[in-house]
Amino acid sequence: MSTIKNNVVVIVRIPVPKFAPKWLVRKKMKATVDLYSSIDGLEFKLFTFETESGDFGGIYTWRDSASAEKWFNPEWFARVKRERGSEAYVRYFDAPLSIDNVQGGTPASTFDSHVATLVQIPIPQGVSKELVLSGFASAEETYRNVGGLLRKHFILGSHGTFGGVYLWDSKASAQSWFNDQWRKRVSETYGSPPTVEWFEVPIVLPARK
Repeated sequence: MSTIKNNVVVIVRIPVPKFAPKWLVRKKMKATVDLYSSIDGLEFKLFTFETESGDFGGIYTWRDSASAEKWFNPEWFARVKRERGSEAYVRYFDAPLSIDNVQGGTPASTFDSHVATLVQIPIPQGVSKELVLSGFASAEETYRNVGGLLRKHFILGSHGTFGGVYLWDSKASAQSWFNDQWRKRVSETYGSPPTVEWFEVPIVLPARK
């Protein structure tokens, strides 16, 4: 199914404290599942480790920007700094169109095989937001038939980029899609190469209805 909304996707990264092994961070993630499953305005959360840096955090889908900003308030940033010893890196993306390829919606899980990817592409000069949104709609059917793709948010960045946040059933599925031919096609079509960020997803958490 797909939805056209005023959703906002927020990606949070926090450096893992040196004294905290990965298994311990995962344990603490699981301990917060009940909290995050019932936050007003939070529709979906992926608990994540950014592959390149090892930073932990999450990919949040919020009902709207007001809900996101209510949660990520100055007190939240201060608490993270106090408890984790590092600043949180938080990025907002408008998500006007979302696709879920799982019948009934992607379920909660704690399978380590899931991965997420963030793709960003500079919007070509002279291309309007309306044209980008039209392109999202026309691409929907394509992404409904990508093997291993569970969910995708079509996104607009605050610095003139568009792209998507993808949830995959495995790294192999993601790599099969993001191959050399894909990169070449994107570069030739939009005049700039894409950037792709990779995340391990130990916990998938839909909000309680």
